[in-house]
Amino acid sequence: MESKTGKKLMRKPEVANRLGVGERQVNYLVTKGKLRAIKFGHAVRYEPADVEALRASRAPL
Repeated sequence: MESKTGKKLMRKPEVANRLGVGERQVNYLVTKGKLRAIKFGHAVRYEPADVEALRASRAPL
């Protein structure tokens, strides 16, 4: 799956690895509104730009 920018959307393990956190922490970030999840049926993906913005902001995780 590709994003609006043409980049491949990320899966949860990829996001967790990129942010240096566990997969449960990714769920928490979505719940708190710090990271946007894109749902396709049961599949959940993340926009690479959103992940990089969160990483760059160095927001407390």
